[in-house]
Amino acid sequence: MEDLIVPTAPQSDKNEDVQRLHQAIRQLAETDRVIITLNLEGYENPEIADILGITPNYIGVKLFRIKNQLQTLLKQI
Repeated sequence: MEDLIVPTAPQSDKNEDVQRLHQAIRQLAETDRVIITLNLEGYENPEIADILGITPNYIGVKLFRIKNQLQTLLKQI
């Protein structure tokens, strides 16, 4: 049973990580912020594409680029 217990970071570390992520997202272009926010809220690429009026393939490409950009931004924060 103890094998199933996953160690977690202290709550303060989680809060700091969330704050850093929000700070990085705020630095993105508006369209990129909308795309990543919808993705984080659980929307699938076709749903995001319908909302924004663009193709699902483009959403996939944008999400890949946005995630890379967020990784870079998070290293700087």
